[in-house]
Amino acid sequence: MLLVVPLLQAKVANLAHLDQSYRNDYKHVNLMLLVVRESLVELIGAAETGLLVTRAVIIPLEKVLKIVTSADALKCVSIHNIDFDRIWPRELLATAKDARLQNFVKYRLPPLA
Repeated sequence: MLLVVPLLQAKVANLAHLDQSYRNDYKHVNLMLLVVRESLVELIGAAETGLLVTRAVIIPLEKVLKIVTSADALKCVSIHNIDFDRIWPRELLATAKDARLQNFVKYRLPPLA
């Protein structure tokens, strides 16, 4: 998880600001949405089974939230129609037993568009 979040942030910035004529940032952002989602699934599962403290999941969730609600992400949505909502493992978060994960869903997770 340590590297996938900054890589997502870099790819989103590249897609938002660089000429894409000879670049593949659109494909990379879509791939990173899947990679980050699966990383979040693993982290949530580890927290739910007690292998990780919940704070180790909340921090990456908040970082991802910051990226997908950034000005760069909004530009990617308007220009390239990127669906950042796909990054959230909503079904897993909705059934989380931990109160802090439930609070993230209730107070921080953007509603479905």
